[in-house]
Amino acid sequence: MPWDWNGSPTIPPPTRTINERERERERVGSERTVGQVTDAVVALTSEEVAYLTGPNGIPHSKITTVPVGVNLDHFTPQGDAFSRNDRLRVVTIGRLVPRKGVNTVIEGFAEIAEAFNAELLIAGGPARDALSADPTVRHLRDLARHHEVANRIEFLGRIPHQRVPGLLRSADIFVCAPHYEPFGTAALEAAACGIPVIATAVGGLQQHVQHGRTGILTPPADPDALASALSTLLSNSRTRSNMGTAGATNAHRYSWPAVTDQILTAYRSLLEPQ
Repeated sequence: MPWDWNGSPTIPPPTRTINERERERERVGSERTVGQVTDAVVALTSEEVAYLTGPNGIPHSKITTVPVGVNLDHFTPQGDAFSRNDRLRVVTIGRLVPRKGVNTVIEGFAEIAEAFNAELLIAGGPARDALSADPTVRHLRDLARHHEVANRIEFLGRIPHQRVPGLLRSADIFVCAPHYEPFGTAALEAAACGIPVIATAVGGLQQHVQHGRTGILTPPADPDALASALSTLLSNSRTRSNMGTAGATNAHRYSWPAVTDQILTAYRSLLEPQ
């Protein structure tokens, strides 16, 4: 396993094959062609708008930004929750790929775990009974052992979507630390469950997490900043509660009916006389 300059094991960055690079070029070309011949384009985030108007050259006047949605009948502060112990609980959910920054979460968590008697639950990746055979999980477990927090970290494997709200409701803090994240749906789902969110200031997360109100934004690939944010929230239950309440309220902006109305408005605009 590779090691970084300070002696910590690192997950090697993903490699891209010639075929993958070719598919990326084809995708960009296709998006440019489609965007230029259509009458309207719906983008999910302001970052996506910048991408469409920049490399793709699509006129800004064609683009309407409509965010991702969250099912507020499913993701709510009330409902069943996973069982708890006496530790403060940090939860992260997502695919276990390098760009999701799970190594950053582990490194930041390691800095504060003992001081706050905290635990970290990591959901995602293969089914639980296949975790030991997964090379990324093995890397992450080695990282946890190196930082002496393996006994405070539990890998849950893939969680069925209907059980995700229960996991989120059991958390004191939800963390997501990707290097790149166009959508940020998991952060919205956590907020809808009334859980404060610590997230990296990238992609859709910059829009979904209101810094200082519903959570804390940190730079990507910065374990120290993440540890500082964790310390701030773990040390103050009132702040966690206030941010959780604000996040659940803010999530109503992203309800599926609200998102549907925005999409219909974009469609109807095409029917109006020019």
